[in-house]
Amino acid sequence: MSGSMPMPADGPTPALFLKWNLESEGNHHLIGLFVALGDVFLLAQDVWKKRLSAVRYAWPVCFLLSGLFVLVYSDTELWPFGPKPWIQGTITKPRRYPAQDLRRLASGFGSGRNGESA
Repeated sequence: MSGSMPMPADGPTPALFLKWNLESEGNHHLIGLFVALGDVFLLAQDVWKKRLSAVRYAWPVCFLLSGLFVLVYSDTELWPFGPKPWIQGTITKPRRYPAQDLRRLASGFGSGRNGESA
């Protein structure tokens, strides 16, 4: 006995689990980079806006990019990477909802009015 848990014959293999884990870690690192970059732009906005007025749009763009990235890469079984349509993947797999909630949250932050009052 090698100490690893036996897998059912029709279930995912350990190599497939490793592939999923590496993919998930890569996604988390890239999202973390977008969030950290957005934070830098947000904190430095007042200093940089005198030299470059477009910097006030940089942090919302970072949050929108992170939301779009989570939308597209949340499940590689779905189109454009896999054969399943988006609606089938979101309805039949409720474990995907946390990733979709993160996408909505990040996109909501990115679509804000940059601190302006309504």
